[in-house]
Amino acid sequence: MTQDDLTPAQRRAEAAIYSALGIVLSEVPLLGSAFNELRTYRAQQYMENRLSDLNSDLRRLLEGVKEEAVNQEYLRSEAFFDFIGKAVETVLRTRDREKVAYIASILKGAILSSDQEKHLAEDLAEEYLYLVSDLTPQELRVARTLYNLQKGQENTDLTQRMEAWKLQTEDLSRAHSLNSSDLFLILNRLTSTGAVDRFWPMVASDIMEPIYQVSVPFERLMRFLESET
Repeated sequence: MTQDDLTPAQRRAEAAIYSALGIVLSEVPLLGSAFNELRTYRAQQYMENRLSDLNSDLRRLLEGVKEEAVNQEYLRSEAFFDFIGKAVETVLRTRDREKVAYIASILKGAILSSDQEKHLAEDLAEEYLYLVSDLTPQELRVARTLYNLQKGQENTDLTQRMEAWKLQTEDLSRAHSLNSSDLFLILNRLTSTGAVDRFWPMVASDIMEPIYQVSVPFERLMRFLESET
């Protein structure tokens, strides 16, 4: 897959963005000449490399998948046109290989027939795609770490969760080299995207501090991705 595989609308959108940025940055010392180089050869190379990564991941994931296991009707649908457009847009706008791998796995699940074990229903595939698309690589890594830390605590009581949360914040800060302010900034951002839920324990205390836990949709996404590895 190369830049030539983009639709005319996607190419026009990219060109418009680069043109606008070129006007803004053209007179800025140091940045102007660097951007002019980026918008030509290097931009082409970056986009082709990212699409090539997606291509490689898809080829690996679809190895051994038979043609009859693919939902051909969905591939010819307007829904798939929108879905693949969003997937390509997301890939073109990230240099993070792990995020590209997530997109490839979701794309594979979306195109499989409903009788296949790793099939993703259309609505669920779109939910996962937009969830991953909305998060930065760092936010994805923090959310995934929180998911791993909170495995198995579904049936614990509030006191146990509060005690565990104190340790989890320390683990998150240490794992991602974040101070407390930066960590909670990311957690609040994750809450706004639906990847994490925040709730306030109803206990008698002079200091009310929230507890964060991965949301049901993000937990389902992680379980699906784990099944692909």
